[in-house]
Amino acid sequence: MSPDSVAARYARAYTTVGLSNSGWSHSADTAWAEAGPTALSRDGGTRTYAARVVAIRRGDTTFFRPFQSVQLQSADSGGKGALAIPFCADLSRAAMTGGTAPRDEEPDDSLPLWRRRPTR
Repeated sequence: MSPDSVAARYARAYTTVGLSNSGWSHSADTAWAEAGPTALSRDGGTRTYAARVVAIRRGDTTFFRPFQSVQLQSADSGGKGALAIPFCADLSRAAMTGGTAPRDEEPDDSLPLWRRRPTR
């Protein structure tokens, strides 16, 4: 799947789960999709969610990494993971990219290649 296809699928997924301002763009070997922030009512109440994905072509493979955020409220006791993990799972199912995590996956999300942002 090309980076553009990954970004387009995630942009549609963002709309499907209710995020606003969904869109995607690309430059050279990289494509992005992002949406939100949006107040969504989900299990546990209404919180503000946002998401983005970065997809990069390397040889015959497209690597991509989704990112999402949820704003916690002072009454939240389960931590960010209790809200973010199910949200991430819903996004992944809606995107239908069929991605897998390779054994030698780079664990550092802060590398510059994952911080790339589209210029608007």
